[in-house]
Amino acid sequence: MRLLKTEKIEPGFVEARVKKDLVRIQIEDVTHFHASEKYVTAYSAGRELLFNVPLKAIAEFYGDRFIFVHRNALVSRERIQREGRGRISEPLVYVRGVGAPLAVSRRCLPAVRAVLRQACEAAAARVEQGE
Repeated sequence: MRLLKTEKIEPGFVEARVKKDLVRIQIEDVTHFHASEKYVTAYSAGRELLFNVPLKAIAEFYGDRFIFVHRNALVSRERIQREGRGRISEPLVYVRGVGAPLAVSRRCLPAVRAVLRQACEAAAARVEQGE
């Protein structure tokens, strides 16, 4: 993956230089990635980190941890809480740690529902086992 010298995407974290500081965010703390024009922003609790990396490259690297909810947004699978609808019935997803719901494209909606279904099944299995 081709990155600027000041940017890193590793299995456990994302890293970029902000002014003179090197900022590192643990990947489990990232709620979502959002692309706009040629930059991608990684969001975590109270932090944003800007990259000059294609969203598709991030998706390929962290494919098991994140899911596309829109062509410009990747969301942490484990942080998806529920699905909803907006004022004009557009699909939305509520993400733990994100103040406002994120738009879901119709193309990505089946995958989001599958993640929610898997989470419900896993929770039901834990309840059955007495956890």
